[in-house]
Amino acid sequence: MCLQITCILLFQFSPPVFTEVADQVGLIAPHGFVGGIVTEQQAISGGLATGDVDNDGWVDVFVVGGDAFPHHLYRNVQGLFVDVTSGSGLEMDGLAVAGPAFGDLNGDGLLDFLCGGIQGQHPRVFLNTGNLQFLEVTISSQIQAIGDTFSCAMGDFNRDGHLDVFLSHWGSPFGDGRLWRNNGQAVFTDVDDLAGTAAPGPVDYSFSPTFTDFNGDGWPDILLASDFGHSQVFMNRGDGTFLDITSAVITDENGMGSAVADFDNDGDMDWFVSSIWDPDGLPNGNWGITGNRMYENSGNGAFADITDHAGTRQGYWGWGSAAQDYNNDGWIDLFHVNGFFGELAGEFHHDPSRLFVNQSGFTFLETSEISGIADTGQGRGVACFDYDRDGDIDILIQQNSTPVRLYRNDTNTGNYLTIQLQDTQGKRAAGARIVASTPDGMQQTREIRVGSHFVSQDPDEAFFGLGPNQRVQLDVIWPDGAIWHLPFYPANQVVVIRRDQPALPVPTLSGYGPLFLALLALVVGLHQLRRGQGS
Repeated sequence: MCLQITCILLFQFSPPVFTEVADQVGLIAPHGFVGGIVTEQQAISGGLATGDVDNDGWVDVFVVGGDAFPHHLYRNVQGLFVDVTSGSGLEMDGLAVAGPAFGDLNGDGLLDFLCGGIQGQHPRVFLNTGNLQFLEVTISSQIQAIGDTFSCAMGDFNRDGHLDVFLSHWGSPFGDGRLWRNNGQAVFTDVDDLAGTAAPGPVDYSFSPTFTDFNGDGWPDILLASDFGHSQVFMNRGDGTFLDITSAVITDENGMGSAVADFDNDGDMDWFVSSIWDPDGLPNGNWGITGNRMYENSGNGAFADITDHAGTRQGYWGWGSAAQDYNNDGWIDLFHVNGFFGELAGEFHHDPSRLFVNQSGFTFLETSEISGIADTGQGRGVACFDYDRDGDIDILIQQNSTPVRLYRNDTNTGNYLTIQLQDTQGKRAAGARIVASTPDGMQQTREIRVGSHFVSQDPDEAFFGLGPNQRVQLDVIWPDGAIWHLPFYPANQVVVIRRDQPALPVPTLSGYGPLFLALLALVVGLHQLRRGQGS
């Protein structure tokens, strides 16, 4: 018993350790604009997208280059990145692309591509035709925008089996479509007015949308981090419309990035919003200075501001944010990038990225310096995923006006499990929820999402840090509400669960032992990929 308690304490309070390796693994992607930074839109923009584009089990990457450098599509070849942009259809040379995202828009099991743009560049849509090839279908998709488009999130808000799209348009006139309903085969309709999600004023200041079921009713809601006090909470009514239930609790003055996760392991989704914290306490421009916000979900979609209790307020000028378990202790941590340009924002020219390590609930310890993340660049986008399949979460940062940085996680503590879901006919399972239960009594909850970070995204898979636990029981809630109970998975592997290969529910198996159940999981076709052994 004493040994078990010692192990648990070790995992809970061990900060992660990172090493910067972008050049070593082939990620050489500069960013910039011809003539330098001239407009606010240029200073804000950037982005990267991550996802398994070729379905080989490894997470690939797309990085924007501004209009001065090429955009890059990188194929992940067992932890090394190969530039496959040329001939892919995603070159878009000289175009000021922003906020890229991978998502299966036509339901064929392949990740398609959508990106926004600035400087007069409209959103663009590309279908994945296989073999790392993309075909532009922007015109036939019918997605349009007059102004700039920064971030993208995808989710099936009406549960018709097609991925819908939410776009953010900071600084653009009211009327640019934000919510686009997918009518099938990647053809979209602007439903902002019908659905009740239009911008609240003459100018849209939205930055980071997220589809998430925050009240647990099975319908994807929307959390929207927005600038100048315009962040919004949209509850899905289940009839194709949303109710704006934003309360006085939502007080982030300059909502930039967004990270939605179950930080306290109570089964519901909490909400972190990155904003602006000025260390000298004096506003030097038209922005607030009171910092980030952490909103705790009460379980029914009502949020409470617990920022000071959490210790996450002091983040400088925050942008892209990502919630993952960086030290494999079973508690979701938080990372966000920072920075801004301009004479009035001098204290934010070289402010550091922030890594908040979860101390078993809603108390966080900032550890970026001792964890080896010496990043003081102009961070905008961030994606956090296990790029080398060694069982921990790495951090990829997209910088405005400088190259990307990749921080490899070298922590080497704690077990893990990575879950990939395939819905019927090989479709991606955006909106699914996975609950992992371990022998120590902990329950962790993840949602499969597409998009949701500022100008960036994590891949559509679920990572669980398991601490000292060597096995886990899974409950999968599919997007249509069907529930699978899957017991006794060994730790330290990547598991692909396919909807078309049925699993038996736990109640009919309660009299059998773990060995029989493990063998049964193989029989029903749940394919397990052991990345740590390279197979």
